[in-house]
Amino acid sequence: MNRAVSSDLKLPQRTLAMGKVTLGILCAGASAVAIVIALSFMQVRPETQSQNANTDIVNVRSDADSAEAKTGDQLRDAAMTAYQAGQLFAPAGDNAIELYLSALAQNPNDFGAREAILELIPPAASALEAAINAADPGEIERLSLILSKADPSSTRTTALIARGRAQIDANDAAKIRLASTLQLNTANAQQATLQTAEPVAVALPAPAAPALPAAIVATPANINSVKESDPVPAEPPVKAVASVPKAPAPTLASLGTPTIQPSIANRSIGEIVEARVIKSLPPMFPAEAKRRKASGWVDLKLQIDASGRVTDAAVIESKPGRIFDAEAKRAVMRWQFSPKMVNNKAVASTVNQRITFKPES
Repeated sequence: MNRAVSSDLKLPQRTLAMGKVTLGILCAGASAVAIVIALSFMQVRPETQSQNANTDIVNVRSDADSAEAKTGDQLRDAAMTAYQAGQLFAPAGDNAIELYLSALAQNPNDFGAREAILELIPPAASALEAAINAADPGEIERLSLILSKADPSSTRTTALIARGRAQIDANDAAKIRLASTLQLNTANAQQATLQTAEPVAVALPAPAAPALPAAIVATPANINSVKESDPVPAEPPVKAVASVPKAPAPTLASLGTPTIQPSIANRSIGEIVEARVIKSLPPMFPAEAKRRKASGWVDLKLQIDASGRVTDAAVIESKPGRIFDAEAKRAVMRWQFSPKMVNNKAVASTVNQRITFKPES
């Protein structure tokens, strides 16, 4: 009986021991699986990171993303997305008004795109005015092009675009004047340096007196020793000496010193150079005249200031009357002239100019 009790006591102990062994085996197996997974992850992860890095660095824009490759619906969806993001007219190529214009170009009967463009014109015009005040030529050109497509017939838009072009022309004229001033100052400085340079004094030997025959030269020492038999000169010695030519005095030019010629500015004093066109833009053909295939001309009197900018344009005569006047005046107000020069000074002037309108053949 004691042996049976002992056997009953040893059975739980064996069961416990076997459970521990089994648990140990399971833990070892789980550890091995974890190690294998970790090694596989370490081998795969660098490639994944490299792919992600390459994806972040190289962002290739496919042709399907361009406005020309999108359909009208895609363009309107992109325009709405840009509008909701606040990209009304910037950045260039990815803004609401340009996308709506592309949609309208594909389908001129897209009234939804047309209405959206009309809503976006006022903020685009305000942005153009801000660019003009900031003298930003890049933004002026970009926004002017957008507005010329979005609202070509508006008087306010046309005047604002003309202001922008005048600002660009004024900046270009200022750069030209600055370059001319710097060039003139450099030339004047070089001329002043030449004028203030002191000439180098060079000592020249005195010209030797010509040797005369002894019988001609009379001196107190031999005047009493002249014999009656000696030949008498035909002319007095004084005349013979007086006939010897004098050596000319040396001049700066003969010594090699540079001579200073009068400057171009000095030679042009009193000259008048009339104003002339250096930059002109063609006028727009009025829609009504284009429909009727009408032609004509407008004679204008232009007021040009000292910077070469057109400050006023008045119609002298036109044929047919009043049809082309407005477009002719609007065009010449964007022209740039080289100013009239009087005594090398830019002055205001007036110029008569004819603008001819011919319909396309």
